[in-house]
Amino acid sequence: AHGTLLAKDWGKGYVNNNVKGTLKGRKKPNPKSKVVLKVNKNEPVGIKYNHKSWYKIRYGGKLGWVLHKYITVTERGEDDDDKIKKENQRVPSLNKSSSNTKTSKNKYDLD
Repeated sequence: AHGTLLAKDWGKGYVNNNVKGTLKGRKKPNPKSKVVLKVNKNEPVGIKYNHKSWYKIRYGGKLGWVLHKYITVTERGEDDDDKIKKENQRVPSLNKSSSNTKTSKNKYDLD
């Protein structure tokens, strides 16, 4: 059941015709990184992250990084750069709210 929750974060796409032969998914977003998966043209893939010119894709239970130009996105994932930036901005405000709860508890203690 836990895996189904994670699936919501994935975008969807497929390997497009820019690929010659099979698309190689790499361990890191780097063209010299080790190949960890291979996908044929027109195969559907799950998209987990969008990082600069790379997508982290899921295919056949494996994860790998591929260049944007090889993937046509059919459904945008929730987990793109914008969301990650927002998450990073949200962290300080969480700290503020937790300090507020401490001060409000102190007030109750004084009462």
